[in-house]
Amino acid sequence: MSSRGGKSTTSGSNPVPGKPRSIGAALSGWVWFGGSLALTLVTAGLLAWVPFVHAAIRMRSAALGRRAAIYAGLAVLVVILVAVTPSTAQGDPIGTTSGLLSTLMALMAVAMMITAVVQQWSLRRTLFPAGSARTRTRADAEAASNPAVAGILAARARRDQARELAAEDPLMARELRIGRPDLARTYDDGGLVDLNSAPAAVIAHICELDPADADAIVTAREHHGSGLSNIDELLVLAEMPMHTWEVIRDRAVLIAT
Repeated sequence: MSSRGGKSTTSGSNPVPGKPRSIGAALSGWVWFGGSLALTLVTAGLLAWVPFVHAAIRMRSAALGRRAAIYAGLAVLVVILVAVTPSTAQGDPIGTTSGLLSTLMALMAVAMMITAVVQQWSLRRTLFPAGSARTRTRADAEAASNPAVAGILAARARRDQARELAAEDPLMARELRIGRPDLARTYDDGGLVDLNSAPAAVIAHICELDPADADAIVTAREHHGSGLSNIDELLVLAEMPMHTWEVIRDRAVLIAT
């Protein structure tokens, strides 16, 4: 796994921020979300698990697989409740108990649909990252006359190089202490933090996170045991708030342990 310009990549499948990204990826993302939305709403949440299965396979994420299993389990529960609820030939509930069960099923269906749609929306950009080449061109042009912009782009380039080095030679990356600004070193990695080894306080500082979110990352890596290898999977596994994803991708590196 390597990450370039703040965007985690696996086998070179994701684009590199700082360079133009495919508009086709954005269209694919909207098509995926539209299909997921239709599937979830038309089936009243019963097939909300299907998009998460697709996402789990695409991202190779066990966490997303578990999420799909939860939605599938809830769908089975709703079907069972429908089967055991006494009703007339027209499908109307009979008695107080039937009415309560019908209300419970309706609330479960609504909750599943709302939750699934929100989560599918957040997954859309993760699965199909897209950006504007026009915006990046403007940034490059601005860098020529604005030292502050030039400095940011230069730091991104150093992070690109450091990530490539870490992917090709993890041992050297550890010796250079890439992603460990808390340790004495001479190598300039452009402002990275290694989520596989850095303390929570350092992660919080570099990625601009609340201490609780940084602690969640440390807990996730300790639970994983063998070391994390995919930043997108970590975002899901540690349940990071969606507004933190861009900064984490921009500043994080995962050096193999």
